Amino acid sequence: MVVDSGGKSLHTWLAVAHSDEAEIDRYMRYAESIGADSAGRVPSQYFRMPHGTRYKDDTAPVARQQVLYINPTVLESNKRK
Repeated sequence: MVVDSGGKSLHTWLAVAHSDEAEIDRYMRYAESIGADSAGRVPSQYFRMPHGTRYKDDTAPVARQQVLYINPTVLESNKRK
């Protein structure tokens, strides 16, 4: 899934329900090599939530964090059988 931060950046979400640590680490290393923020490895790091809101500043309106892309097939394949 890809989420627009409300005009500043794009955030991707990856379904990892049945992935092991090595698979996730391999993905993160690749993502970081093409520009992803390494803060994604920090468990307490805040991320943009799908359909959430972000205040630009005290005078600017709220920016909606809309979903730009989602692959429902991935969600279905991650359900436990």
